[in-house]
Formats: sequence, structure tokens, C-alpha cells
Amino acid sequence: MATALAGMALAGGGGALIGGLLAKLVGDRHAEYLQEQLERGGLLLWVRTWNQEDEHRAVEILNRHSGADVHVHGATTSS
Repeated sequence: MATALAGMALAGGGGALIGGLLAKLVGDRHAEYLQEQLERGGLLLWVRTWNQEDEHRAVEILNRHSGADVHVHGATTSS
């Protein structure tokens, strides 16, 4: 039982650390929100699409499968 509890504590701490690092990459204004989602067991997922049709389909799929706070961020690609 102690081993299981230690494993859960390490996993939780690791998740919090990863969440904090990802939040720093995304931006400080999103850090608190992302951390709260991860602490509640949320999943942060990025989907790369090649065009607006694929983007729309990805949003529909995520929403259809209980996705919460699904939204699109426009990104530029470098050549």
C-alpha cells in the first residue's frame, strides 16, 4: 500500500511539474488555468491540422467525445 501511495504522489507531483512547464511555454496568463485543469485530472491536447476543414472536423470530434473548453489557436508556420 505504501508503494502505491508513493507512486501516486510521484505521478501527481510529476504531472504538476509538467503542467507548470507547459504553462510557462504557453504564457504566464494561462499558467493558473492550465494548472487548475491538470490538478482536476484534465488533459491538455494539441491537434495539428493542415486546413480549416480538418480544423473544424477536429473540433467536432473533440466536442462529440466530451471535450471541454475546446478551442482553436491560429499559429503561423516558419519556412
